[in-house]
Amino acid sequence: MQTEITPPLTQLRSKADEVASLLKALAHSERLLLLCELAGAEEQGGRTVSELMSSSGLSQSLTSQFLGRLKSEGWVSAQREGQMVRYRIADPRVGELLEVLKNLFCKT
Repeated sequence: MQTEITPPLTQLRSKADEVASLLKALAHSERLLLLCELAGAEEQGGRTVSELMSSSGLSQSLTSQFLGRLKSEGWVSAQREGQMVRYRIADPRVGELLEVLKNLFCKT
């Protein structure tokens, strides 16, 4: 016997690809750490590639590659300020999800 899909699942189905995209972005530990760094830097206006390289220990190439992917998927935005580009969390849901993950996994 086939079970009928409940309304919440029907609503989720229309957003499943978007949710899966975000979860894939978070599935790589270095991308997750870059997003955490950006979430923590919202009040300072985000971070530059150099600042993210310094805090993460990643190469310029890898940092830029990760940021490019996150930007293309709409999770991160970039704003040019003279010679520098500052990256920020573009979607407030990303910050909210990171806060939940922090509360679940990083409590001391």
